[in-house]
Amino acid sequence: MKTGGQIMSYLEHTMLKDEHVVFITKPHWIIFSTSVVLLVLAFLVFHFGARVPLVGIMVLHLPFYKLIGAAVIIVALYFIISALITYVASEYDVTNMRVLIKHGLVLRTSHEIFLEKIEAVDVHQGMLGRLFNFGIVSIKGTGGSMDRTLNVFQPIEFKRIVQQEIETLFKTYKGGATSGTP
Repeated sequence: MKTGGQIMSYLEHTMLKDEHVVFITKPHWIIFSTSVVLLVLAFLVFHFGARVPLVGIMVLHLPFYKLIGAAVIIVALYFIISALITYVASEYDVTNMRVLIKHGLVLRTSHEIFLEKIEAVDVHQGMLGRLFNFGIVSIKGTGGSMDRTLNVFQPIEFKRIVQQEIETLFKTYKGGATSGTP
């Protein structure tokens, strides 16, 4: 489906009546790190491979180091495509009514939890996560459900917004329940 010439996001497609978006984030660029490391390794193999003692080894009329370099590039391309699909096909959204976490392009997995059903939002960040602003966000729902999402960009802000929206929701409920009493 399209709106204004753009493909609708999963959130736009599933918006509820009177629901509005408060915060949107995506996976952090760190998901591309394996690809970058492999491409650097391939460069090093191609650049310095001829200087290694295995230079004389030929396989299929090609120097062995070139085959190794080509194999590393193929693996790197797999990781690049996989990370790109993950990045493009993932949404981490907070609205005034719920939290939505969606992964997948062909095979879609979505976790939606209404704000009033959230018991806790936990964030775990290692040293690199704190340095580059990414982490693991775990949302615990009533009944013991747990949604855990890796490599979330701005996880502390995500948690703060969820908590803020829960507080706003409960103030609305509390205000609505007591507004008719003398």
